[in-house]
This record gives sequence, structure tokens and C-alpha cells, in this order.
Amino acid sequence: MAEPSPARRPVPLIASELYFLIARYLSAGPCWRAAQVLVQELEQYQLLPKSLDWEGNEHSRSYEELSNKNLAAVRLCQVLRYFCRSKLCYTC
Repeated sequence: MAEPSPARRPVPLIASELYFLIARYLSAGPCWRAAQVLVQELEQYQLLPKSLDWEGNEHSRSYEELSNKNLAAVRLCQVLRYFCRSKLCYTC
């Protein structure tokens, strides 16, 4: 069975951060296997936040690279609040 490919439209930074934070949250609890699958998909489809070099060029980052950054747990709440107030969320 062929794997579905996601739409190739750009993912907003806030959505990329949300995906990362969800994976990080899941990896710390009983759903760590779900986190592994999510991380594989995020890396495969390059949905994680990108980095910029000194020339302004975007570069893909791995989940591991992002996990090494010190991101506060409160950031998940900030991103969720913004996400639900924006037009990016279809269920809020």
C-alpha cells in the first residue's frame, strides 16, 4: 500500500513548533512509541522548525537537534493558545 504524501504547502512556524512540542510531550510519558512515529514523520516530511544560517538560508533540523535546545514546557501552552486563536486551528 502506498504511503500518502502530505500537501507540499509551507507549514507556518507556529505549527512546526506545535508538532515538535507535541512529540516532546508524548516522548516523556506512556505514549513514547507514538512520539517515535510522530518524530519519524516530522523528519521525513521536514515539518520541524528550520534554522537560518548567517546568510539567511533555511536548513532542516532533526528532532534530536531541537531537543538539545532548552525549551521551556510553558512554550507548549503559549503555542497552543496562539494556535487556537488563529485561523490555523480548524477545531477551536
